[in-house]
Amino acid sequence: MLLRRNVKESRSYIKKLFNNKKTEPSIRSCLDVCLQIYALAIFDAKEAFQDYNAKRYGDANTHVNAVGVAPHDL
Repeated sequence: MLLRRNVKESRSYIKKLFNNKKTEPSIRSCLDVCLQIYALAIFDAKEAFQDYNAKRYGDANTHVNAVGVAPHDL
């Protein structure tokens, strides 16, 4: 739960920076990639929580690890 909340709060902060009219286009482009990565992290955190509750600890561990690994194809 804490993991998911932290990821959501970070994504919210990045979204705020992204939507700021003063943010330069080059920075906005980077923030857009960050938003995509955090969206995936939120999904993985949710899946980890569900796996843990279902006692699928190996799957939960995989999803927790995925939260900390940025995809290389974005």
